[in-house]
Amino acid sequence: MSSFDIQIILNEIEEFTPEIGFDLVGIDPFGIPGESLYFIDHFETKEAAEAEQKIQYGEYSHIL
Repeated sequence: MSSFDIQIILNEIEEFTPEIGFDLVGIDPFGIPGESLYFIDHFETKEAAEAEQKIQYGEYSHIL
């Protein structure tokens, strides 16, 4: 992976990171850099996001 790919991934993460609260995003393991994250839901607390992640989405999701 090149430094250019890493910057694309970091930019994608920044786009999905909310100023307030927490977003649960899915990760497409086959997606290309810059197009591998997709929005699932927004939560006011990290605990609520973590609970939903454990119940519904597992390892192919991340909290931002």
